[in-house]
Amino acid sequence: TSFKETLKKDEDLLINPVDFKSLTDINTDTVAWLKIPGTSIDYPVLQTTDNDYYLHKDFNRKYNTCGWIFMDYKNNSKMIDKNTVIYGHNIKSGIMFADLQKVQSNELGEEVLIELYTPLKKMIYRVFSSYMAKPDNYAIKSNIVDDDTQEKYIEEMLERSDIEYNVVPDKTDQLLILSTCVNSGRKRILVLSV
Repeated sequence: TSFKETLKKDEDLLINPVDFKSLTDINTDTVAWLKIPGTSIDYPVLQTTDNDYYLHKDFNRKYNTCGWIFMDYKNNSKMIDKNTVIYGHNIKSGIMFADLQKVQSNELGEEVLIELYTPLKKMIYRVFSSYMAKPDNYAIKSNIVDDDTQEKYIEEMLERSDIEYNVVPDKTDQLLILSTCVNSGRKRILVLSV
């Protein structure tokens, strides 16, 4: 069996390795846990009513220039949208989304997996596009609802990718999009997965 055949997209959790009760006891904004094997990215994901709050607040809701990893406020936390977007700062010390640079620079190779846990299921995503762009050429689409628009978006993201991942999403697929800035702050890194 090939890599693609053995990999399941979703699986129900018989035993959830993430203790969501303990996490929500600390912060009720906890909606998921994100992990990228081969990187230091292994964090709870928060979501609130805007995309500004966790830019400068940590998991304990205390002021912190590192901020936290958070889901776009427009997304459904049950992961039912066509495109779910998760943001995080790129911190020079290597925390938060700094290791997205490893994905974009091909340090992890062409088969990059992203694990996302919710209270009800585990989802495995495969990266299909990663690239660096200036903010004015930044292509985050969290509000796509129809298949035709999604198909055009996927085609554009495949064309922009710096690496050929040999993964091609279908227009009916749900995408996970990770976004961070580059250390200089002048560019953005996008990692798209299906």
